[in-house]
This record gives sequence, structure tokens and C-alpha cells, in this order.
Amino acid sequence: MLVTRELPGERCDVLLSRLPEAAPRRDLAAAIGRFVAALHASGWRDRNLDLRNLLALHGEHGWQLAKLDSPRFRLRAAGRADDRLARADWQRLLPQLPDDLAAVARAAAHESRQRSTSSERGPVGA
Repeated sequence: MLVTRELPGERCDVLLSRLPEAAPRRDLAAAIGRFVAALHASGWRDRNLDLRNLLALHGEHGWQLAKLDSPRFRLRAAGRADDRLARADWQRLLPQLPDDLAAVARAAAHESRQRSTSSERGPVGA
């Protein structure tokens, strides 16, 4: 089944190449990292994770992202985000980012995973 609709935004590969300042580029890279971490935490393994297949739109609450073109995806149980397919997604995506932005994306993904893990545990002493 194919479902289509118009999605607002711009391809991340194009957007990153035209953003003029370092701060918006870092913010977008961090949003990409959080987005990929959320995909992986939900059990989604893309296997076709390219910047050209990510759309981004900057709004009042920061960057919003959407994923296009996932013909090779796989689903895993939600929660675990560091299996062979998740690592392969990162290995495909990170070389498409400049080195400084790849590090920002990975750090944001790591921080996002840490936050979600600590919130699942609940408050200390609970």
C-alpha cells in the first residue's frame, strides 16, 4: 500500500547546505539526532536513512522532521535502540553530515536516549 500526502518542509541535505550560520545548522543536526533516536526507540529501522529522505520545517517549537521513502524498513520491539540495524542506520547517515554536525547529531541522540531512559525509571526513591 502506498500512502501519499504533501508534507511541508525542505530536504535536509539541501537545507543544511544553504543555512548560512553555524547555530541553525547545529540546531538542525541536533533535531536530526533526536528524530533518529525517537525512530529507533519506537522500533523503526529505516535501512535507507539518507539526508535527502528527511524533510525539515522550522516552526515556533523548533525543527519538525518527517521521513520519506522507506522501502527497506524493519520493525523491532520498541525500547531497544542499539541493535545491528540501528547502528547501520547511523553508519549510513553520519557520513552525509559534516564532521562537526555528525558529532552534534550523535550527542543529541545520546542525550535523548538518556532522558527517555531516566524518565522510564521514574523519580529516585519512587
